[in-house]
Amino acid sequence: MTKFSEYKKQNIEVKATKPQKHIDDNDIEKMIEKYSKLDKDSLMQEFLQASKTKREAGGLGDEEINRLQSTLSPYLNAEQKEMFGRLMEMGKNAE
Repeated sequence: MTKFSEYKKQNIEVKATKPQKHIDDNDIEKMIEKYSKLDKDSLMQEFLQASKTKREAGGLGDEEINRLQSTLSPYLNAEQKEMFGRLMEMGKNAE
């Protein structure tokens, strides 16, 4: 598996309404390692809990979810796009 830090970095403009915590390549690699060990159900529960927490704190709105979906979708196949779309809808409705 190729490390995240080895991928070509892209300049993607993100309009932030709040100061964002800087996440470096090591942080991302740690997250990948952590979440890659989870089964599908555990990963889904983790995602929904994180979405709920961020939404309650005002840090994850529909606009951010839509932006994430439009940014990542081109890299997914049809099956992955469908699953990702359902997942993003679940994130929007996390309560």
